[in-house]
Amino acid sequence: MDTGFDLATGVFFAVAAVVAALSAFLVLRAYRKAAGAPPKPVWALGGCLVGALTALGLYVAFGSPGRGDEPHAPRLAALMAADPQTLGPLEIIAVEEAKAAADPDNPMPPFIVAAVHEQIGDVDKALVAYDLALRRAARLAADPDTPAEERALLIRAQGGAMSRMASLIMAQNGGVANEQALGLWVAASELTPANPEPYVHRAYAAARAGQHEQAVALWTEALARLPEDSPMVPMAQRLRGMSERGETPGPPPSLNQSPPQSTP
Repeated sequence: MDTGFDLATGVFFAVAAVVAALSAFLVLRAYRKAAGAPPKPVWALGGCLVGALTALGLYVAFGSPGRGDEPHAPRLAALMAADPQTLGPLEIIAVEEAKAAADPDNPMPPFIVAAVHEQIGDVDKALVAYDLALRRAARLAADPDTPAEERALLIRAQGGAMSRMASLIMAQNGGVANEQALGLWVAASELTPANPEPYVHRAYAAARAGQHEQAVALWTEALARLPEDSPMVPMAQRLRGMSERGETPGPPPSLNQSPPQSTP
């Protein structure tokens, strides 16, 4: 049954939102550390755009020419100096893991590592990286010295990470949302109540479990939060209609529809 549930699109926008939020956080933190004037909106928006484009690059720019064996340190240095658009997934992971080790307070590198692992189908490593990014973001958000605007961005990133982790756990469970996944989605809803994504996933999980009344209520919550021009609105409306009729949607498509690309 075609439910119109485009998981690949959902994954992209979820990760893009997380990376964009963290990009804006890093822009604001850079201004604060430099003790400069408050960032102008255009620069914050520019940071968000860079983050979204970075996320896009992770999904469309994988693959690179083969390279010969090199010692690790010089090779890593060359990768870090290279244009990110020329790097393959394993190279992106190597670069971002090096950044994560060098800056243990920065949640951005492990978020990117998690996104790449997720895209190439390495669910276990994606979960580990999302968990690391989540803990870093939570630690910074809890720091009383973190300004309120930065804290809000970090909280958004935490909600996004929880939602992605829940989706991956559900995929590991054969498409069935277990208690762990549902707990993460509920927590994400509480952290970022304006974000429609956790409600979409909770509604879909309820619909798949045959909990049609709960699914209708959650689809309604999701639709109230989705922008009117969002491509997910028709899907949410269609699935709410199915729940209203007592129909159960089919499973979402696989998270890993094609074999992962390898990098020499």
